[in-house]
Amino acid sequence: MLGILITFVVLLIIFSLLWWIVSVLPLPPPINRIAQVVIVVLFCIILIYMLLPYAGGFGGPHPLVR
Repeated sequence: MLGILITFVVLLIIFSLLWWIVSVLPLPPPINRIAQVVIVVLFCIILIYMLLPYAGGFGGPHPLVR
């Protein structure tokens, strides 16, 4: 459980840095918003993948993600 907490903190730092970089870059508003949405969706997918075994989901890694 401690390992998943450390992994979550590292992922949070990485994705917050990505969010900050995207917000600092002078991108047009639609591209900026799309990049931020992609970052949030990727973070949510990774978080769900990490927590699914603890919620009684499948026991091992997903066959498509090996």
